[in-house]
Amino acid sequence: MKIFCVGSNKTGITSIEHAVKQLGFSPIPHDKVYSLYLGRGLNHSKENMVNLFRAFELRGYNYNFFGDIPFNLSKSPIMLYEMFPESYFILVIRDPNKWFNSVLNWIKKLNCQNMYDWIWKIEFTSSNKTEIINRYHKRNNEIIQFFNHSPKFLVLDIDEKYKYKKICEFLNKEIINKPFPYENQSLYS
Repeated sequence: MKIFCVGSNKTGITSIEHAVKQLGFSPIPHDKVYSLYLGRGLNHSKENMVNLFRAFELRGYNYNFFGDIPFNLSKSPIMLYEMFPESYFILVIRDPNKWFNSVLNWIKKLNCQNMYDWIWKIEFTSSNKTEIINRYHKRNNEIIQFFNHSPKFLVLDIDEKYKYKKICEFLNKEIINKPFPYENQSLYS
């Protein structure tokens, strides 16, 4: 079973990774993905995605949870569904204003303006906030429409209660009674 977290960056992907790890899943470390995928340049295509999974197989990687770039880029959910139709998909969402501010803080602290400009196809700045938030909503709505009531698709608001319960029920796991992990919250929120 493969699980893909297709929420935008800064919606809680790292927290979801820690949560599913508690459920026995194995998230792929970001550094393994970045070196194999982004090292080839910013060419997001199905061919590069196929090659990425071939590289995982050749290296004997046995991960079953995939989040962050490139798995959450705008065209990725459709590509991944075509490649792995039996997989599970989680769209993590967040209050758009909190998300936007978190991304701006992340850009400032990590000096990654070019990356976010590339992802959103617009300069990611305060002056473009309305347009970027509109693109955020459009992106999420397109993903929701694509999966249109699939039992293997979950929309999870990172700010809502009972996240563990929703994830456990979705993945057919026993519900665990632990606090939900909030990673990177104090660093870049």
